[in-house]
Amino acid sequence: MMKMFDTDSVDCRQKVEAGIKRASLFTWERTAEQTVEVYNSCLTDSIRKIC
Repeated sequence: MMKMFDTDSVDCRQKVEAGIKRASLFTWERTAEQTVEVYNSCLTDSIRKIC
């Protein structure tokens, strides 16, 4: 069961701050770079299987 937080509680504020800090680790640029890496890896693997 989900625990409910009082929006004014210290625990709630700490969780919000932790979430914002965690979210800062994710960027659209990094997502795009990782997506290109996966595509390149798949293409390389496909070419090896063909040759």
